[in-house]
Amino acid sequence: MPTPQEMLLGKLAVKNGYITEEELKRAIEKQEELLSRGKKKPLGQIFLEEGALTKPQLEKLLRAQKFSLLRQEDMLYGKIAIRNGFVSEQRVKEALEEQMKEFKAGKEPPRLGQILIKKGFLLRQQHQAILKAQQRLRAQMREQEKVKDPLRNIRSCPYCGELVRQCSYCGELVKTEEEVCPECGHKVVR
Repeated sequence: MPTPQEMLLGKLAVKNGYITEEELKRAIEKQEELLSRGKKKPLGQIFLEEGALTKPQLEKLLRAQKFSLLRQEDMLYGKIAIRNGFVSEQRVKEALEEQMKEFKAGKEPPRLGQILIKKGFLLRQQHQAILKAQQRLRAQMREQEKVKDPLRNIRSCPYCGELVRQCSYCGELVKTEEEVCPECGHKVVR
């Protein structure tokens, strides 16, 4: 089974029109078949070998995947900063827009905390407190993962900030209140 990060890569490839859902499904099946023989191969490598993606396309997708994961972390960072009264929602939005501009310009986007500190919106002590809160939340989430719940990975959507979960079976992002994954049909264990 592909990791959630690999599923994100596959979903990004489909969303960008590089591959079809069927090609993604075939690549997952090939990965599972290789794994059953004791060979582990990243999904991106399978896309390359199958000719589904070119190396520049894969590099672009890996960059987008990395940014999406960074963005998820930074959305949580922003929510913690706002909830603790360290910074306003408007300033977080401004900083996230700046981060997006850097990404779209092909640059390495700075982390949300770095932007907020640089602009004088956040103190270093507040930054450290937010990072500690994130660590505590991650630890809580790891504890929740011990529960047999296919939709257990709660996070903020990198685009709208809504709380979503990532299905551990198919990688689809679904709203937290949904009873089943709309993509693969697995039930949510509550």
